[in-house]
Amino acid sequence: MEVTLIGYVLIPLGIFLFFCSTEYLYYILLFFAPFSASAIVNIKSITFGLQIPYYFGILFILKLVISWFNSGNLKVSKTILNLLMPIIVFWLIALMSLIMPIILEQKILVHYPEDPFYFSPLEFKRLHLTQFMYLTFVILFMTFVSIYVNDKKRLYRSLKILLISVIFVCIWGLYQFVGFYLHIPYLHWLFNNNIGYSQGWNQTIFGVVKRVSSVATEPSKLAKYLLWIFPLFSIIYVKTKEKLLSNSVTFFAIFLILLTILLSTSTTGYFGLFFSLSVMSLYLLNLKKMMLRLKIVKSTFLILSKSFIFVLLITVICGIVFLMFFKIDTKTLVDTLQFVTISKLQTQSGFERSTGAFKSLEIFFQSPLLGVGWGSNRSFDLNTTLLSNTGFLGFAFFWFFIYQILKQLYKINSNSHLPLKDRSLSLAFFFSIISGFFAHIVADPDIINLIMWVILGLSISFIRLIKLEKKVHEKDNY
Repeated sequence: MEVTLIGYVLIPLGIFLFFCSTEYLYYILLFFAPFSASAIVNIKSITFGLQIPYYFGILFILKLVISWFNSGNLKVSKTILNLLMPIIVFWLIALMSLIMPIILEQKILVHYPEDPFYFSPLEFKRLHLTQFMYLTFVILFMTFVSIYVNDKKRLYRSLKILLISVIFVCIWGLYQFVGFYLHIPYLHWLFNNNIGYSQGWNQTIFGVVKRVSSVATEPSKLAKYLLWIFPLFSIIYVKTKEKLLSNSVTFFAIFLILLTILLSTSTTGYFGLFFSLSVMSLYLLNLKKMMLRLKIVKSTFLILSKSFIFVLLITVICGIVFLMFFKIDTKTLVDTLQFVTISKLQTQSGFERSTGAFKSLEIFFQSPLLGVGWGSNRSFDLNTTLLSNTGFLGFAFFWFFIYQILKQLYKINSNSHLPLKDRSLSLAFFFSIISGFFAHIVADPDIINLIMWVILGLSISFIRLIKLEKKVHEKDNY
């Protein structure tokens, strides 16, 4: 076992906060949530690295369990229980599915997560247990976040920590990018040190265009994280008139996010950004209002125009920087954009991804009820991975869980009696979930990165708080 350099700092810090401050333990956990490439401890014998967010997450869960056990004061609201019920059923289905590798042993060829580009005969492995433990942890983590964030003050502080975190992640990515061209050594051993993952911090296109991964394992993972965060703060910035977060800092964060997505040269990032802007634009357009209220159409058109001009401006700035400072010719830039967009599906990677999806559907049809077992098959998108691993039952309950959250958030946004701040925040969470899952549906089957469960946990907490305020208000009026 090897303690990393950052581990020597964060291990004692985590222990200190565990005994002294649950709140600051929670906040530092939120800050490090996107640091998927960072480990505090590496164990070479089993090729395992304990991620920073997982370390703080374990301490956070343990601290709350001990606190609630000692005080006997654990109360879970009916709202949280109702929203969590589908994911609990999904967890039970995933647990039951673990018997399938034994029943179907050697009868089906699967893509194991440890080697997803090759087919192997299905058999029960230690991998199945570790993957199920990861799933159990992230669901527990989301549950504890939704319970712990029990007032709006803590909710707003959570958003501020996420804002600070994303600014740091983007700035670290810019250091990685600029350092490549200025021949400044990149400190990959600090945040890109997890032995359990193949690190993509040194990726380039054609050996000339630097790909940014920052604290994520690879550029596409960074872009997918940013797709969760971008709509959250974009809606807060555009829609919230009351001061929720600093407007200048939020605008700066949005600028950095857009810039970092562009520099990641991630195909999923580019299409995800286009999707995110499109769905938010369609909502803001609102065809009924467009026909009835010209003023709204005008203001909406201005918002949309500014958004796309903003993205275009950042793209032009990046192009100028490439051409003038890093001496990359126009043809290389055009070839790079073509490579990560139009030509992507024609590459070997694109072929393998499409083949993996079709093969996963074949696996699903061979075992449609419970799949072939959680952790047995890794496709290249979430839907075919869920179908092949947990069957139709797991697939249905997982997406019903997401649907329930989105439905409640939409209802809050549609309630004109609620303050604008609450309606705007519900919309921010709504589009964050839509945008984040778009990336998973397109090209990311992994659901163990904590940022996804942070957003879902905060969304559940927010829904609970709004319903609680409504009950109090009705009681006072009565």
